[in-house]
Amino acid sequence: MDVLYNPTVGANIMSASFASAYFGNEPLAPTNKSLRVAPCSSLNGRGILHSATIHHGVVIMVLDFHIFDI
Repeated sequence: MDVLYNPTVGANIMSASFASAYFGNEPLAPTNKSLRVAPCSSLNGRGILHSATIHHGVVIMVLDFHIFDI
């Protein structure tokens, strides 16, 4: 899965490779977020992609995504 949207979690996550392929020229806002992937292991965020337009069927959403090297 390249994109995760979960309104319960309160964060949208996208891999850096997916963001580069589909939103390559969009600037990333700085962030200090990290993602825990295992005990004693975490990934630092690369930035926040603001206002990404996502299409799912007939629904169009504009969301912010935290970008990580996943």
